Amino acid sequence: MTEYQDLNGKKFTDGDVERWASEAESGKGFDGKRLGPAVVGRPIRAELMDEM
Repeated sequence: MTEYQDLNGKKFTDGDVERWASEAESGKGFDGKRLGPAVVGRPIRAELMDEM
């Protein structure tokens, strides 16, 4: 399985991409952890939220 790396250095595989696509195409809404309200500005990395 091919491994990729995003701009923030987070690694993911073809399996991750398939899982994300399956979730997106399922029509089911987001059921994960909410990090807080939406804010204007540049996106932040989820790992940094744990340090806040």
